[in-house]
Amino acid sequence: MDGGILSTIGKGCFRRIIEAVIAAKGDQWNSIPADTARSDAETILEAVVAELGVVPIVAALDRQGLKGKAYRYSIAPLVEEAQSRRVERKAMGEGAPS
Repeated sequence: MDGGILSTIGKGCFRRIIEAVIAAKGDQWNSIPADTARSDAETILEAVVAELGVVPIVAALDRQGLKGKAYRYSIAPLVEEAQSRRVERKAMGEGAPS
């Protein structure tokens, strides 16, 4: 590991994206609890991770100004799990048809 992860996490210059969205929406989300918004965001991210795969995610991190390669340790198992869940959902007949 080349220190890229610690150098970006340690700075803490940005609030986690879903927390920033929840805070920005404030009272506009009265009917949607913050926990539901967090869960929905995780579901969205899981679908995107399953769809893109490792290489495009690394490239996207690079374009965000991060060292994408430093995150491969986490990206690869996330992609594997997300793709596995996609297969399981299809086998169980869940989800919208593509």
